[in-house]
Amino acid sequence: MSVPQGISHIDGKYRVLAQLGQGGTADVSLAVANGPSGFNKLVVLKSMKVTLRDEPDLARMFLNEARLAARLSHPNIVQTNEVFEFEGLPVIVMEYLEGQPLSSVIGRAQGSERLTTAMQLKVLSEALAGLHYSHELEDFDGSPLGLVHRDVSPHNVFITFDGQVKVLDFGIAKLASSRHHTATGVVKGKLHYMAPEQIVGDAVDRRADVYAAGVMLWEVAAGQRMWPDMHDATVMNHVVNGEIPRASDVRTIDPELERIIEKALAFDPGSRYESAHALQVDLEAYLAARGSMISLRDVGKVVGDLFEDTRRQTKKLIETQLSRVPTLSAAEYAATMPLELNSGTHSGYTAGSRSDPPGQAAKRRAGRGMFVLGASVLALGVVVIALARPKSEAAASSASAPAAAAPTVNELKLRVIASPVHAKVFIDDELMPSNPYSKPFSGERGKKHRVRAEAPDHQTESREIVLDADADIVLVLEKLAAKPEPVAEPSVARPTRRAATVAKPIKAAAADDCKPPYYFDDQGFKKYKPQCL
Repeated sequence: MSVPQGISHIDGKYRVLAQLGQGGTADVSLAVANGPSGFNKLVVLKSMKVTLRDEPDLARMFLNEARLAARLSHPNIVQTNEVFEFEGLPVIVMEYLEGQPLSSVIGRAQGSERLTTAMQLKVLSEALAGLHYSHELEDFDGSPLGLVHRDVSPHNVFITFDGQVKVLDFGIAKLASSRHHTATGVVKGKLHYMAPEQIVGDAVDRRADVYAAGVMLWEVAAGQRMWPDMHDATVMNHVVNGEIPRASDVRTIDPELERIIEKALAFDPGSRYESAHALQVDLEAYLAARGSMISLRDVGKVVGDLFEDTRRQTKKLIETQLSRVPTLSAAEYAATMPLELNSGTHSGYTAGSRSDPPGQAAKRRAGRGMFVLGASVLALGVVVIALARPKSEAAASSASAPAAAAPTVNELKLRVIASPVHAKVFIDDELMPSNPYSKPFSGERGKKHRVRAEAPDHQTESREIVLDADADIVLVLEKLAAKPEPVAEPSVARPTRRAATVAKPIKAAAADDCKPPYYFDDQGFKKYKPQCL
């Protein structure tokens, strides 16, 4: 595997040890920083792809992420050491973390009693501290930035072998003041951990991250995923309708813990914890009341023991690569590529099929060593180095494995869900009877279909899809801006025209009317009668 073009070495300061992954916009590499007196430090480099040099919007997005990352400085957030440009490409330098994401740890610990529920709750409490710091972040003038992570999940909570807990991947974080809007129909983040308001595309604040933490708490308490064996469209339908299962329906849990979980998962953001800190306070009080004094160092030891084989093998490979750095020139060193390490992004619970329960994907990966660093392919996050088997072993394995016959699929299903829930769904311009709706197609593999959703006061959203396998389509309709009420022109006061009065002749007074010719008014003043004058 080749390293990112142009950064096998950077001005003599960094030398790339391995390419960890490639995404649509960036390359992520493990590198060594050369310091004075032979001092070397492992770091992670994330650089924008050379092929996108002429894409100003993407470069701006990448630099915005870099600037945000550079502002975050907290023990529970992955640290950005430096941001610079190299040959016109922005590069982010991040700390190197030796450990595993929570998703991977839970997977490998499946069936073991070493990673206790209290340990997992303590890890989430530490992650909440990092989230609260990011939520409270202020601009240089003291005004709140209103940062929302938007992708809180077990994949983005990292545990090092010495017991540190780090929140990763602020790549899709949103600032309250951001002028960039997500495209219509695009939902960013991991669906199974999204708050209802985030799914339907409404404005989100820190309480969306609190909801995601609540899902993680639910899964720790229940010992399984909240939405096992469910397609995305079905999950969305449950969440946007407030149909959240109770963890106590899965297994018996402490009523106080369930109270905390349900408050974090409240459908109405106003009923949730107002901050990650408030949730952390309740969680810590719960642990203390039950005598669960957890040492993070003990948590790190459990993680290190679970991944001892991976840790040992990867350390040996990195040391081999590091030994070449002081003995070879930059040109000679670059010529040693490709490296012994292959890479890929770690997907935690969702590795393999979407229906994998926790640990199932990890069991399939048990024969391959995995090593995770504090970075991701698309953003600050989690990167996994899969230790490559020798070619001879791989060849022998493939030769001995019987060829699996490709399954024959006669019927394909197209599942559509639209938000808001009252939207009407059309498939190939035919109105479907419900939203969401699942329509089967027989013998039409490779045929193009058109999906459309309409709702009053919302922008119509449509999409075309070539159906080669079962597919879920999610259409999030953007609400149209309310039409401004017509403003009435200010009325100009005009002088009132009084009707001309015609003086009426005074009737001659009768003799009796003028006896006396005066009267006294309400205030006691003497007044003469006009007709008697």
